[in-house]
Amino acid sequence: MINEGDEHYMGYLVLQTNDEKLYYIIDGQQRFSTIILLVLAAIKCIKSLAERGIETEDNKRRIENLKSTFVGKEDPVTLEYDNLLIMNRNNNPFYKDYIVKLGDLRVRNLKNTEKLMKRCFEFFEQKLKGRFNDGKEYASFIQKVVDNLYFTQIVVNDEMNAFHVFETLNARGV
Repeated sequence: MINEGDEHYMGYLVLQTNDEKLYYIIDGQQRFSTIILLVLAAIKCIKSLAERGIETEDNKRRIENLKSTFVGKEDPVTLEYDNLLIMNRNNNPFYKDYIVKLGDLRVRNLKNTEKLMKRCFEFFEQKLKGRFNDGKEYASFIQKVVDNLYFTQIVVNDEMNAFHVFETLNARGV
């Protein structure tokens, strides 16, 4: 588990933006999405506690706070999440409609990449299930994880610079 003071360097994140509101992850998508899947798996464990009547109201509040901080905000009109992370067009529907909603995951007619995402999420959920006694400990775990991961962030404003940085980093094995 992650202890106080444990810091983990996660490498480079190459981001492209034109307006500093929307960022495209050019390099680091797998690391970033894996961390989000870990966070969502821990949130699902809190949801399970709430459904079993354990600190139900507190755990519902924790879920909403954690989701709004790390996943996205719920639109008050459509009640759909405006996710902070938007997957590519092939994977986003499965991520948005199944993973983020923390319900039962579809098992039929999955694309290979959706199967991988599902397996990753279920792996984390299985490893975390029952590991902590209450929602507060799960929330603390999430906070410690995200507080102790460090990236070197490189932000560029056009596709050509993004490609150049990506190629340079990968060609040198940096």
